[in-house]
Formats: sequence, C-alpha cells, structure tokens
Amino acid sequence: MKKSLTIITLILLLISAAVTFKAQSRSPELTEITKKIERLMLEKMPGWRREAVTPMPAGDVTNDQVAVDEWINGDLVVKVAIATYQSQDNADKALKGHVNARTKKTVEVIGDEAFMLNESQILAFRKQNFVISVAELGRDRPKKDSALAKKFARYIADALGEPKN
Repeated sequence: MKKSLTIITLILLLISAAVTFKAQSRSPELTEITKKIERLMLEKMPGWRREAVTPMPAGDVTNDQVAVDEWINGDLVVKVAIATYQSQDNADKALKGHVNARTKKTVEVIGDEAFMLNESQILAFRKQNFVISVAELGRDRPKKDSALAKKFARYIADALGEPKN
C-alpha cells in the first residue's frame, strides 16, 4: 500500500512538472531575448532579481510568444511583459490596438514608439517586432511615479538592440 502511494505521488509530481514546464515554455527567440535582458538588468540594476510569471493567453499571441517577468527589489516590483509578433507591422497594430482602447500620452521615444497608459501607469512600447509593457508596482498598489518603469523600459530597448538583417 505504501509503495503504491509513493508511486502514485511520484507520477503526479512528474505530470505536474511537465504541465508547469509546458505552460512556461518560450520560443527560442523569446528565450534568447529574455536572457539578454536579464544579463543587462543584473549588470545595470544590481540588487534586483527576476521571477518568471506564467502568461495568460491573450489576443493573437500564444504563450510561447509571451514572456512575463517580475523584477523585485525589496518592496518594489516592476512587471515586464514582452510579446513577439511575426512582423513589425503586426507589432505596430497590436500596440496601437492596445493603447487606442485607453487614455494615453506619448512619452519620449523608447524603442520605436512609446505610450503611457494614464489610468494604469503602464508604459507600453514597440521595438522591432516586440511589444513590451512595463508597470512599476509596490507589492499591493500601483505607483504614481513611472520613473523606474521608464528606466527599465530603456534598458529593455537597449537589450533588444538593432534589427537583425
């Protein structure tokens, strides 16, 4: 009986691990980009740590095309979501569709274009075929000042670099 229970528990753990791994899988391009961003952030922003978050399915992108990470330092949290699209045109349409539905203001150029979504203090920008949103949060509440989100966004845009030819 004890042996059967141990075997069943082991099987459940393996299934759970496989499901978790599949849910957090990222495309090779997105994996490379998130590693590059992590290296740059750890160099430029010591004391911060990254925690991956399982993305929720949304719109016309699949989970392997989206990376969601929380960067944490004490009680500060910066949430970063990166979605990759087939083309710059598709990314541009996605960004415009996202920001048109909300009150927005254009911010200084980060990436190819950037907007601050006023009611939520989310900075959304496009760089090449990526759409990135950055939100500075406390553990329980949105922050009023977006300076840290802008700093993160600039580093992420730098990490994405120039388009590949």
